[in-house]
Amino acid sequence: MSSEQYCPFCGSSIKEGDVFCNNCGASLEETPEPTPVATAQQPTDFSYTNTQAVVVTPTKPRDTNIFVYVAIGCGILALILAISPFMSFLAPICAIVSIVCGVIGLSNKLKRNMAIAGLALGITALVLWIVLWILARFFGIRLWW
Repeated sequence: MSSEQYCPFCGSSIKEGDVFCNNCGASLEETPEPTPVATAQQPTDFSYTNTQAVVVTPTKPRDTNIFVYVAIGCGILALILAISPFMSFLAPICAIVSIVCGVIGLSNKLKRNMAIAGLALGITALVLWIVLWILARFFGIRLWW
């Protein structure tokens, strides 16, 4: 009965005739030299400086494409809700969301025209909703419910 052997690289068990480790794929023909492990020594005085490198990963610029699409979608929805007899109270909310997302989307140079379209849809829907609300209250026209 032979003694069990282990891979010097990953420590998994290997068979006696294996040329490569089945776990890590390392060549078993040459055995690596053991590398000394450095031990950290605690400083006796506290006047040392930290020499560790700080890795700073650059942040990705904010993607404003989603705001442009939300501005367009909410603007169209606000226009539909402004003239519908049901759920018209949601029209100003959608219009304001469209305006805010359109303003944020203006920073995207590639989609600037779509952001302007979202702004225009939101402002148009808000103005339309206000005019219809004034007509309903002033002339006694029952536009909603």
